[in-house]
Amino acid sequence: MKGMLFKGAMALGVLSLRKTKTRRTNGGYNVGDVVYLKETWCSAYRNGCSGTLFRADGDFVQGKRMHPKGPHYNANDFPEWAKWRSPLHLPEWAARATIRIVSKHMERPQDISDADVIAEGCQIVRAVESASGCRPIWSMDPNGGPELEADSLREAFRKYLTLINGPELWERNEPLFVYGLQLVYKVSPESRRV
Repeated sequence: MKGMLFKGAMALGVLSLRKTKTRRTNGGYNVGDVVYLKETWCSAYRNGCSGTLFRADGDFVQGKRMHPKGPHYNANDFPEWAKWRSPLHLPEWAARATIRIVSKHMERPQDISDADVIAEGCQIVRAVESASGCRPIWSMDPNGGPELEADSLREAFRKYLTLINGPELWERNEPLFVYGLQLVYKVSPESRRV
């Protein structure tokens, strides 16, 4: 099964059903494909069981088996110096979710609508008082800090896209693949977690 990489905030958006679209330069996914969610992780154990600890939210998922490569950290007492592993190296069997590609088309980044920015996972991070009332401040990553915050949905998306891919992608405005996502499976507390 193929995997699809997500930064922490975007992985959490998929898991919470808030993120239902993603734009990519890679056209290697097709409608109907089921892919596993690849995110930053490390090998860990809790209560004598090995598993995977996910950086985005500190969630521990008991594994089907131990990761062959360590180090393995105690999920209950995770050290600050611990080494997180790249999403590129998350094995399929250690993933906590799968998603289905439900749509695919091409679109220029600068043509994104406000509704699509919300489908990409953008959210209100705070409100600011002004003379005309309260106005929302948007961000694709609520923990990303002020540099990712914006007064408009489109600007919040542009800032995040630039952070991930550099400014050239937005400036060139060349078409990207737009994938519609549907969460198929998420590890539940009743299944593998301890």
